[in-house]
Amino acid sequence: MIKIKYFIVLLSYSVINGQIDFQNQASARGVGYSCGNIEYGGGISFYDYNNDGWDDITLATENNANIKIFKNNQDGFFIPETTLIPVNNFQQKQVVWVDFDNDGDNDLFITSNVQGNRLYRNDTIEFTDITVAAGLPLDNLFTFGASWGDFNNDGFLDLYICNRDLNLTIPNFLFKNNGDS
Repeated sequence: MIKIKYFIVLLSYSVINGQIDFQNQASARGVGYSCGNIEYGGGISFYDYNNDGWDDITLATENNANIKIFKNNQDGFFIPETTLIPVNNFQQKQVVWVDFDNDGDNDLFITSNVQGNRLYRNDTIEFTDITVAAGLPLDNLFTFGASWGDFNNDGFLDLYICNRDLNLTIPNFLFKNNGDS
């Protein structure tokens, strides 16, 4: 009987003290920002876009707000990027950094369920919208997600986008990267 009581006390102590206590550090770290009211949520990406060895944060935002990029200040604190931001002030669903053109720097692909997707080539000092030049449609496809991968093993990342059209008239799409953008 004593062993059972001891076991119950020990188990209770483990359960009570075994929980992780997370604390909100966003504001203290410089990223206490609301992405707005995005139905079904928006995306976030952790990627070292400025090649300083520290992951930066990119956030999708609601309509009439540009995407948010926060640079890691190399000490765990973040500051807003103000110069290298593509003009994209419609609701975004996902932000993906990807080297689709194999030039050694990652470019930015943004999905949207209200205004169409955009592909921005990273030209080091600015982003250039190359959506049309890359052969991607500007039409709104009600895209929520995107995945990049080399499905045909030709050395170029291809794009698969997931659409959520309530009328079920727009399918998902797979775009083959032909390596000329």
